[in-house]
Amino acid sequence: RGGRSSRGTEFLTLALLESGDTAAAWRYGADGLAQARRAGDLRSQASFLGLMAIVDQRAGRIPDAAARLRESLEIATRMGDPIYQLNCLDSCGHLYAAMHRWAEAVTVWAALDAQSASHGFIDVPQDAQRRQAPLRAAQQALGPVQISAAEQRGAAMTAATAVDRKST
Repeated sequence: RGGRSSRGTEFLTLALLESGDTAAAWRYGADGLAQARRAGDLRSQASFLGLMAIVDQRAGRIPDAAARLRESLEIATRMGDPIYQLNCLDSCGHLYAAMHRWAEAVTVWAALDAQSASHGFIDVPQDAQRRQAPLRAAQQALGPVQISAAEQRGAAMTAATAVDRKST
């Protein structure tokens, strides 16, 4: 029963986040994370941390977003769950883009592409669409030579290495 309740809270948090109600998303996310921690539910902890990182990033709380992403990735790595690791990479790229750190964003998203391919996953269309505007901004800011170099760096990285870059 706890798993279903947690899953419902995750979906509600995501729906609120997507609707733009970040305050409500934060409240449900924080409650869900607290419940997951009490229950020792690592999967839900990783998920809520990732969702709350998105809320933090959209609210301009970049250090908080980075800390939540790092913790989510640590849990996902411990669980051996590549999906949560890939979600962290995507969020990390958006975090870099929000800071106009274009080369880092491109590098992390290239790592996302490489890691997704290595696991046989395809990109979620909505996620790919969300990356389009920041990738265009990166191309304008960096130019083709720097974009290519960033893509090559990312293609050679593991998920953990790519997400850990945000602390540098």
